[in-house]
Amino acid sequence: MPSSPTEPGDRPGGSLRTNLLLSLASAVVVALLLEGLASLAMAALAARHAMVMREESHSQYDAELGWRHRPGVHFESLYGPGTPFTTNAQGFRAREDYGKAVPPGRYRVVNLGDSFTMGYGVGDGATYPAQLQALCPVLQTVNMGQGGYGADQDYLWYRRDGVKLDANLLVFAVIAQDFYRMASDTFIGYAKPVLRAEGGRLAVGNVPVPTTWGTRSLLVRSRAFLDSLAVFRLGEWVLGKPQAAETAQFYGHVGDEVFAAAALALDDLARLSAERGQKFVLVYLPVRDLLPSEPTREAAWMAAYAKRTGVPFIDLTADFARLAPAEVARLYRPDYHYSEEGNRFVAGALLRHLAPLVPGFPDCGPGAASGATAPGRS
Repeated sequence: MPSSPTEPGDRPGGSLRTNLLLSLASAVVVALLLEGLASLAMAALAARHAMVMREESHSQYDAELGWRHRPGVHFESLYGPGTPFTTNAQGFRAREDYGKAVPPGRYRVVNLGDSFTMGYGVGDGATYPAQLQALCPVLQTVNMGQGGYGADQDYLWYRRDGVKLDANLLVFAVIAQDFYRMASDTFIGYAKPVLRAEGGRLAVGNVPVPTTWGTRSLLVRSRAFLDSLAVFRLGEWVLGKPQAAETAQFYGHVGDEVFAAAALALDDLARLSAERGQKFVLVYLPVRDLLPSEPTREAAWMAAYAKRTGVPFIDLTADFARLAPAEVARLYRPDYHYSEEGNRFVAGALLRHLAPLVPGFPDCGPGAASGATAPGRS
């Protein structure tokens, strides 16, 4: 029986081409799907790692300060296993509440500062204020450190809440970035107050602080997610809108107006301390990537201020600079804050400097300042 004619679509060559085209189209679709999924995954990662402050987990909006610790917070492992974070009823990082008066037989030190004083990345007992007390038990150290604060917020916080406590010594520790933060009414997008020198007097601006605290994290993460999507960037390009980029306020130029306001704030802290019968000491804490062979501009300004006013000043840059690079590296976490070892080193160095500098400072014994020796050395 004669075979039936082959239909055009049944030709071997045509069937092969069709299958190849279908396979190619399927591969393109799968590749596009994978690309889309990968883009979404990378956008999600970008949103997760967007620059927001971990302090949101234990802080709240404050109309005068921008933000502050929530009282009575406890995280068993805020920064990882074995790093508890606790605030007392007064909103200080502590496991105990403090009475107004200094306890009998104790010497109270109020440590005022930013996240380096707060002890970012380490547990309650590993912060340098806590290790000061551990090295010299006659001390009672109050940790008034708050993440993200500039020197202006530190001053305003102490002026409002710190003065409620009697103390023997106020130690105000700053890093160079604390001056940069004074120049702006935001810190990485978080609204904050601003100090200005006006006619030789301090003026506080941007208060009440705008209430952006509760929504800022969501907005930043949402924007980071969208900015990571190619289709969103394409849309902005088509519409002629450049992609927004937020610059972190960690480094920058410090103008004379910032130093003028800082000087007035320090003058007021010195005056308050004198009136309250407590000593006042300024401390400069070095940051790893600002550890030069000579003082930074900010440290030099603090030294000049101290010389002019007679306020005792401790610059720990030289203490760090005496160490080998490998030893210095062990004092810092990857996020540039002090490690547990770094906090211990700072505590020991402070004890070594404070004893001869502050009249009446307790004799903590020869071994108390051992934390100031090089890491791994006795």
